[in-house]
Amino acid sequence: MRLVSMRRVISIGIMLLVAGFGSALTTAANANAQASCDSTTNRFKDTANNTIVIPSIGHNTTNIDCDLGVGDVSSAVKDLQHELNHCYWFLGISIAEDGIFGQHTKAALEKAQSFEGITADGVYGPQTRNHLHWLDSTGFCFRLL
Repeated sequence: MRLVSMRRVISIGIMLLVAGFGSALTTAANANAQASCDSTTNRFKDTANNTIVIPSIGHNTTNIDCDLGVGDVSSAVKDLQHELNHCYWFLGISIAEDGIFGQHTKAALEKAQSFEGITADGVYGPQTRNHLHWLDSTGFCFRLL
């Protein structure tokens, strides 16, 4: 009986240790994660005040370091879908501009990422933002940087 109890105590101790370690890893990963884009920001492209609308955290803020991926629903997703449709139509991209980041949006983003020579993971973040072309207020597609 005593051996069984000792094994149970050791097993419970190991499970708690593993659970605590996993929790610490999750907390560290979340601390490094970007926040989800929830709105858009108008960025001036040139001295003529032509603008490019890009996903951001908050409306018309300077906080453009954010992520979008499957499951996100926002005006930022709708803007990304609009940009993909208008600047990457030649890749066969034609997706609904409904603000819902689903599998079709992911596949379209993967095509655009591949075309731009970056990792085609279907997730929007700072690297993708800097490599994508954005529709400006005059109707032309340009890179942000």
